[in-house]
Parts: sequence; structure tokens; C-alpha cells
Amino acid sequence: MITGAGPAFCAGLDLKVFAAAGADRETVRVLLHRFGQLGKPLVGAVNGPAVAGGLELALCCDFLIGAPRAMFADTHVGIGAFPGGGMTARLGRAVGVRNAKAISLAGVRLDAEAALRTGLLTEIVEPDRLVARARELAGRMAAANPELVTVVRRLHDRSQDKPLADAVAEESDELRRWRAAHQLGWNVPQGGSGVAREEQA
Repeated sequence: MITGAGPAFCAGLDLKVFAAAGADRETVRVLLHRFGQLGKPLVGAVNGPAVAGGLELALCCDFLIGAPRAMFADTHVGIGAFPGGGMTARLGRAVGVRNAKAISLAGVRLDAEAALRTGLLTEIVEPDRLVARARELAGRMAAANPELVTVVRRLHDRSQDKPLADAVAEESDELRRWRAAHQLGWNVPQGGSGVAREEQA
């Protein structure tokens, strides 16, 4: 779980430092890419503005919950900076390409309610409950079978770049591998409701 330490989730880089001659412009890009490639799910608890690089950091999370004062904006184009932390790759996947263009090119900002409507946020939580709720969700994932969490997470991520039929086929392939590796079978109780239940074979 990741959240901001102050009134903002992350306001991005210090522009005076970043614009200075000889400024290190690579470390942050590498760091953001590493966040986006973590081997475990990451929940973002957005307690305030997530701007520019801060928005890129939020987009590295598997999903986001936010306080009512959460706000999302991309100021890169407005200040003449090129985004390099995955903005153009991830924002459109999160909110749709048209919304992404409006945010990046025209400086449209999303408040918490707008972010919820676009799917950027999964829920809005009061500030005093935000971290506790994020920990609760992280705890649910941590309590589940870690191998299963990894496989299902990977399938969700990969499906974004595939035609529906290919994504469904990959899920079926993974199911067969999972059942073979864990010796599982599908058993429907006699006289039951017809709902499948996965049990030890």
C-alpha cells in the first residue's frame, strides 16, 4: 500500500531542481518503471493531489482508492516537459484514450467524483478511514493464495492488449495448468443448486 505523507499524494518533481543544468532526469523514470513492475499488487491510497509524476506513480498501482480531496492532473505538456514515467502508456488504459488526451493535452483535472466515474478510483473513502481501508484491501490479497493472486493479476494485465477471444483462451490455458499443478477437479454436489465448486480431486 502506498499513500502520501502530506496534504498531497504526490505533487511530482520539484521543477526548479528538475530544470537545472545537469539535473538527473533518469532516476525518477527508472523508479516509476520499477513501481509499475512490482511482483506484488500495489494499492494506492490517494489522500490529495496526484499531479504529473505523482499521477504516473498512482497509475503504477493495481488499483486506487481516494479521499474526497483526491485530484488527478497531468501538467507535463503545459510546462513543456515530456512525460517519461509511463503516462501515455497507462493513463488511457485507466480512463479511456479520449479522457487521457483531455487530461494530458488540455490540462483537464479530475476531482475524486470524476475519477470514480471514469474508473480511475474504485471507491472514495473519508480521510480518517483511507489508510485503514487500503490496508484492509491489501490484507485480503495477502491472505489469499499468493500464486493464484499472481496468475490472476497477470491475466488481467495481459488481457488489455489482446483481442477478447485470445484473452479468454489464455485464461483457459492457465486454468488447465492450475488444475494439473494442484490436482483440482470441478465437482457439482448431487441435488445441489448446479453451482460449480472447486475441490480436491
